[in-house]
Amino acid sequence: MKKFVLQFFVCVLIIPIFFLSGCLFSFDSQDEFSEGKITTFKACYRTETYEIDNTISTYAKLIVEQLYSNFGILNDYRHPSLIDNKPDDDNNSNYDKIRVQTDLEGIEINSNIFWKWSFSQNLDQANSLITPENAVSYYETPDVQNAYYSAFVPLYSITMEIVLYEIILNKTPTTFTVDINNEQGITKVYSDIAKTKEVYPTNENEECLPLSEIKNEFKTKAEYVGLTSSNKQVLNEYILNKIIGDEIIDGLYDRVIIDGQQKYLSFIIQQILQLEPVIDGLTEQKSIYSPYPASYIKDFEGASLYLSSTAQSFAHIPALEYQSLVLLPDENNYFLDISLAFECEYEIEITASLNYYNNQLKTELSTKIINISAGSWKNLFYFNFGGNRVEPFAVNQLKTSSQKVINNSTGLANLYSFDENSKIGILNKDKIYQSYFEFTFKVTKNPSKDYYPFKVGVFWLLNA
Repeated sequence: MKKFVLQFFVCVLIIPIFFLSGCLFSFDSQDEFSEGKITTFKACYRTETYEIDNTISTYAKLIVEQLYSNFGILNDYRHPSLIDNKPDDDNNSNYDKIRVQTDLEGIEINSNIFWKWSFSQNLDQANSLITPENAVSYYETPDVQNAYYSAFVPLYSITMEIVLYEIILNKTPTTFTVDINNEQGITKVYSDIAKTKEVYPTNENEECLPLSEIKNEFKTKAEYVGLTSSNKQVLNEYILNKIIGDEIIDGLYDRVIIDGQQKYLSFIIQQILQLEPVIDGLTEQKSIYSPYPASYIKDFEGASLYLSSTAQSFAHIPALEYQSLVLLPDENNYFLDISLAFECEYEIEITASLNYYNNQLKTELSTKIINISAGSWKNLFYFNFGGNRVEPFAVNQLKTSSQKVINNSTGLANLYSFDENSKIGILNKDKIYQSYFEFTFKVTKNPSKDYYPFKVGVFWLLNA
């Protein structure tokens, strides 16, 4: 037996004494063991602010480019349609449906009906046509394509990025005010009816207020990055009704020609919402439709997560919104029991579970509801490992002694999943090809707070 066993019997003998005397005491000194002699714990947690990468902005641009390539200019091969069943690029009536609508016979154009996310029909070098005739050849001209793309994609990519952040935050996405001046060929977009918050592409020295506001809210409130199935449905409805517009979707112009046949516009949208963004320089990334947690990870090595034997038992443990802890043994280990302690500055309820994974199979070993009073700590929350063994953790990409953000840019997004039921980050079991133990901590939340930090420490760990 290792030292943990001796410690167990000491604890059993003297715990009652300290409980009766009311002393705050733990039986480990974090300086008592050298690194490698105590299991490392890999923590996944939220902080007060999340570091955003370009996953959402890249996806926003992908959507808007595909709207351009399937409904605007279909023969711009620098920005091609990426879907299989795309509109016929040799059909005049398929072109420029963002700014004007062609009748079912492809003979006349109605310039009074246009998308809600549209732009000036009197655009320098890219005026909309009066009749569909020769539309294919007209929109093959590079100058026309450049002017059309520049007027639509950059502006509405920023607008779409705002919408995506709002949908992920479970907010009702903004209905934007689009101000088109056909006489001057100018289009402006605002996030408010009063037209005080303009949406526009920026550079390093500029700030688009509507975008910066929602990004700052996302940094402090987001629980995940990506689209759930319900998020995707909201986005689908938003594109149909708020970008294209219900006047078109419910009217005579809800069609596009594919393989010579008329198809509803939703047929194209459904295909666009199956596409994945490609982030430059990454060989592997997490699907936008498989959310990852807006969280961080860090390894607590040696005894750094053990309670100290001073009156300030938790002083060395940071207060964070812990979501999961994975045990990372340095050698093959047969764990018996573990006891965790918790401390919080406010009253909190945590549902703590211990799960065992082996060959991607999950076994829930124990679940406890822990209630902590403000300013106090509770110990002796026992968890039994059920006689299961784990080998040394071999996923080197996950090992980190410093805080790392979970996103596609760091490569960690693919190794973590967001549990929609518990709203926490856990290891992506389908990417971890070994056995491991993982604690999860689900905090009972209410709308009054965005961030729920607390402390968790190891009271003892018993192994064979």
